[in-house]
Amino acid sequence: MPSTARACWNTDEVRVNPAIAIGEGVAWLSQVVGDVREEMARDSCLTRITAGFAIGGAVGGAVGAVYGTYDAIRSKVPGLLKVRYIGQTTVGSAAVFGLFLGAGSLIHCGKSY
Repeated sequence: MPSTARACWNTDEVRVNPAIAIGEGVAWLSQVVGDVREEMARDSCLTRITAGFAIGGAVGGAVGAVYGTYDAIRSKVPGLLKVRYIGQTTVGSAAVFGLFLGAGSLIHCGKSY
């Protein structure tokens, strides 16, 4: 009586050479990267600045929330004022990070790599 593990193997399937499979995977990946580069080259400057501002805002908001929570606890801000304090630091940090990343995107907008 064969074991269940051996019975599950399909021996009639076609074997694939791993070197060929990896080569095809690399070719596919380079095609995808090439398509992304072409699409980025076609993007308008405004799109890049907006994306930079959005990413900077997200990162800044996360950093501001962590720092605001730490600072509110450290400074012993009373009661529900902690929520207001954390919100202010989150929004302020998001605005500053977004401004600088958007400005950096504007500076790099005209450059082609």
